Amino acid sequence: MEDADLLTMLRRRDKAKADALVRRIARGFHDYTPSCKLYREVRRDILRALSH
Repeated sequence: MEDADLLTMLRRRDKAKADALVRRIARGFHDYTPSCKLYREVRRDILRALSH
């Protein structure tokens, strides 16, 4: 839920950036990357985008 809230906040600021970050992990319901490393990188990028 926290990550969904962060994405909602970012989407309000920059929808294109939020969508691009989500697509790095999930491209569809059955097409996603289950990599914890990638997930952490994307979460870090979301937080970084929100801090500016």
